[in-house]
Amino acid sequence: MERVNEVCGLKKTGYSNREISRHTGLNRSTIGKYLNESFNPVHAFYGKKKNGKLTPYIKEIDEYLEKGIVGSDIERKIREKEYDGSLSNIRHYITDWKRRRKQYFDKSREGGRKTETIERKNIFKLLYHPIEKVNSICQRQFERICKEYPCFEKVYNIIWEFKAVLTGKNADLLNKWIEKGKKLCITEIDSFVCGLERDLDAVRNAIPYEYNNGLAEGRVNKLKVIKRIMYDRCSFDTLRAKTLWLEKRLCK
Repeated sequence: MERVNEVCGLKKTGYSNREISRHTGLNRSTIGKYLNESFNPVHAFYGKKKNGKLTPYIKEIDEYLEKGIVGSDIERKIREKEYDGSLSNIRHYITDWKRRRKQYFDKSREGGRKTETIERKNIFKLLYHPIEKVNSICQRQFERICKEYPCFEKVYNIIWEFKAVLTGKNADLLNKWIEKGKKLCITEIDSFVCGLERDLDAVRNAIPYEYNNGLAEGRVNKLKVIKRIMYDRCSFDTLRAKTLWLEKRLCK
């Protein structure tokens, strides 16, 4: 608008369109457009956000995020309600929501309100170590995490129950654990369960017995390294000879 007013002001002082163009650096067609009394530089939708495919679900997504529901579950829930937009729209909105939420808590801290922050990496440690061995999180914080994020509590419980099946050497509990894992409807747990079911007999035998194929896997890995080094440089007979020669040297 300032540029339009500048052009109109120069015109009123007697400048020609050519002189205005030379003075402002604007194209003469642009100057003619600016001098038109019906021209309005402000777009009719300026500052207004158009409704998208995700707009009808915004309030619902906010409620899910407040409850600690993860993005993949949110996508599944709103697609069940006929959302046909892209996954990137959901991810971008969730990222923006988290940024706005962080700014809100930052301002709250500045106002004297006390807040408590727990790093994500420390929460992940709870999935690998007992809580008494995770120094960065106390029992009170753990209980609060489970209360505010029920999904984490489900993941935490199902993982430690699986560890109990392994350490307890009780293969009879495996089927019960698999059924319980399926009922959670968590993508990552479902993927893990599918992997178990593809070779269920081997998993069952791995629980009570101490035997493993580590020695064989180590030899296979060593053979692959030798093969990779000699890639496309020799025949199978040469590869065999080199492998046997290396083994012979190790046996001396």
